[in-house]
Amino acid sequence: MGIWANEIKKHLYTIDWVLVAAALISSVYGYMLIISSSNTLGASQFRNLLVHIVAAIAGIALMFALSKSDYDHMLKYARYLYVFGVILLIVTYVFGSGDEVGNRSWIRIKVGDTSVGGQPSEIVKIIFIMTFAKHLDSVREEINKPKNILFLGLHFAAIFSLVLIQGDLGTGLVYVFVFVAMCFAAGVSLWYFLAAIFLMVAASPLLWPMLGEYQQQRILVGFNPELDPTDFGHQPLMSRRAIGSGGLFGAGYGKGYYTQNGIIPKQWTDFIFSAAGEEFGFIGAMLVIVLLTVIIVRIFVISRKARNNAGSLLCVGVMAVFVAHTVENIGMCLGRLPVIGIPLPFFSYGGSSILTSFLGIGIVLGVNSRRNIYYFTRGESSEIP
Repeated sequence: MGIWANEIKKHLYTIDWVLVAAALISSVYGYMLIISSSNTLGASQFRNLLVHIVAAIAGIALMFALSKSDYDHMLKYARYLYVFGVILLIVTYVFGSGDEVGNRSWIRIKVGDTSVGGQPSEIVKIIFIMTFAKHLDSVREEINKPKNILFLGLHFAAIFSLVLIQGDLGTGLVYVFVFVAMCFAAGVSLWYFLAAIFLMVAASPLLWPMLGEYQQQRILVGFNPELDPTDFGHQPLMSRRAIGSGGLFGAGYGKGYYTQNGIIPKQWTDFIFSAAGEEFGFIGAMLVIVLLTVIIVRIFVISRKARNNAGSLLCVGVMAVFVAHTVENIGMCLGRLPVIGIPLPFFSYGGSSILTSFLGIGIVLGVNSRRNIYYFTRGESSEIP
């Protein structure tokens, strides 16, 4: 018993408590906002709140478990994890359910008179980060060889395509950002990025018609909600008004006109930032931004101190997820970016989202906890004999 106690005590000293505190405070603040903004749901509110809190508790437990694990050992099973992730996405596409616009990115299981669902593409983000970090690390000495670039692209394309055919454009774009960020951090030549941009621009006339009408309208109206104020532009316009009405200190918790009257559809999910802005004002909105900025900065610092290349790339992947979600979500709540269904990490309602956020933090904590172990291997591969 004494040995276990000493091990736990030693491990607690290796944890970045600033990162943990920011994540926990964010989740509590987010839960308060979810309670306030979902008040119009009636009886179903309790179920949603229960699902969210259970997912958060499970996520916190897994976060601390991952903080103790050896990421190098986990990366030994990258191939199996990748296959599992691909199979999970295929199963989701075949058997999954969606929403009114045809999105098939959810797996729902019937439990009594209700159903419990999850979004596998959220969890697969963590799998992709781990497997791609391993792949990048394994070819880092010759990363700019065309053959290696091709296989890295195929690694990404298989996952991305499966997410895209589910109709989940928002999540797909997050994968793109993670892919680009990790490639850049790994040292992929700038010429490859320029070539990719050129090809995307050249192919855009062909790609645009492949998007559904709903997706096209979301993009077009996203940059100018006034083009369609009663339909596609309704959410961002109402969100912007709610945030503006909050002033400096807000209307008070549970007293926001837009938030308490259900004027912003499904505000407790992707538009939770507007609840913070209306009921807690500029101060409350800035607190959200500060907390997420602290999380992102701490992850960046840990990535710079990682004991090897693989650990650093893991952190970059997790950081990219938080950056993409934060910028896009707040941007669409302010009516400056298209509404593409991206939750705000730790704040938006969603079991899959909050679970994935804590899993990402757990991986980063694991990298941080092992940074002083064999520190002289900082530049070595993560291969384990």
